[in-house]
Amino acid sequence: MFREVVQILKSGEDFAHSVSISRRFLTLHNSSQELEVRCISGTCPRRGSLMKITLSGGGKRLEAFLEGGRWN
Repeated sequence: MFREVVQILKSGEDFAHSVSISRRFLTLHNSSQELEVRCISGTCPRRGSLMKITLSGGGKRLEAFLEGGRWN
């Protein structure tokens, strides 16, 4: 499920909309995990910026770093 969330965030053109879709995706899959997206470097959220994605809950924590994709 985490891979799908990362892909949604990476492939969207509007970052805020991508985050919203990711959260909706988790809700539709009855996930109690919480999604957090933070800016690490650059002018976020823009192409080339570096974002940290964290999905946590149920005693687990998954993290990934994502360089700005097609975001405006």
